[in-house]
Amino acid sequence: MSKSPRWIGELGGQKFADREAAQKELAALGEWAEPALERGLKAATQAETRRRITALLEAVPHTEKRPDQLRDLRAVEVLEHIGTVEARRVLERMGIGFAGARLTQDAKASLHRLEWRR
Repeated sequence: MSKSPRWIGELGGQKFADREAAQKELAALGEWAEPALERGLKAATQAETRRRITALLEAVPHTEKRPDQLRDLRAVEVLEHIGTVEARRVLERMGIGFAGARLTQDAKASLHRLEWRR
């Protein structure tokens, strides 16, 4: 995920192959790239960059979860249900990830709920 800002910068690069590769990588990230794409759209000065970012944002699936996303969501749910010190540590590590990533947000929300239940 940490490469997404670099890939966003490459969307307006000089070489067509670099622009295409960056777009492919960002598309593979799906909703995990969405916050970085939104920031990139606000900062974009080139029409080509704005066009590519807009296309990527429109392609982000908002309703259907991919199997890896469901796995991550279920892992957070199970860890929250377990609620042990070890489970909280795992959630804390998950919460350190990419700020806009769904998994990071879910882990932080889970920790917040666990704290509220104390």
